[in-house]
Amino acid sequence: MQAVGSEQSHEQLWGNAGRLEGKYLRFLRTPNRIEDYETIKTIGKGAFGEVKLVRRRVDAKVYALKSLLKTQMVAQSQLAYVRSERDILAEAESPCT
Repeated sequence: MQAVGSEQSHEQLWGNAGRLEGKYLRFLRTPNRIEDYETIKTIGKGAFGEVKLVRRRVDAKVYALKSLLKTQMVAQSQLAYVRSERDILAEAESPCT
């Protein structure tokens, strides 16, 4: 049998998890557009595009934004490489992703 305090903390934990999940699901449904970000500076260039330091206009959070040119990736048969990089970044457990 659980103590009353632990029942309350258990319910609070699940309530917080539900709120976080809702926030994440809303984020996934909200399309990101390049117009939503202000470029601060370019921090790198590669074979298919560049990485910029950007600030989101809504909340002023700073991100690294990687933009790629699909035509060059397709022409150089690099789609599998780019997809694997995307998958790795999506699975990374970091406060920056």
